[in-house]
Amino acid sequence: MHLPEQYLIRNDKLGMSVSMEGRFPLTIPSLKKYILNINSKHKIKHIDFKDLTIPFKQLPKNSYKGSLPDWVINKKKTGWSVPKKEWFYSPPFQRYCRSVLKDSFYKPTLCLKEHFNLSPANWKGQMTYMFFQIWAKHLNVVC
Repeated sequence: MHLPEQYLIRNDKLGMSVSMEGRFPLTIPSLKKYILNINSKHKIKHIDFKDLTIPFKQLPKNSYKGSLPDWVINKKKTGWSVPKKEWFYSPPFQRYCRSVLKDSFYKPTLCLKEHFNLSPANWKGQMTYMFFQIWAKHLNVVC
């Protein structure tokens, strides 16, 4: 259903687009080669590994027990997300937001301001307008 070379393409695209490199301790070449050479009929059910029946998903984790800390091996899956709340409430970001939300930041798009919900309770609306203003100023958008 997928190509083996495509395992980390999403990470590569997301990370390298911002000059950030992802590290994956369970994807070393020798382990990948070993796993890719296991017969498919064994991958679907269980693999007999040193007289133990181990689910295929557990094979990489079990192979690193004793070599990597437990918190690495047993870490739950997590998505990659931006720490929005920490950034949004930080004093430097708050100052920047206030400066961008001022009418003096970029006057040529003030005619569009009324189309955004900028109420104090609607931080998403404020962020949308702020990003729009930054984008419009960068590209010299005029309405």
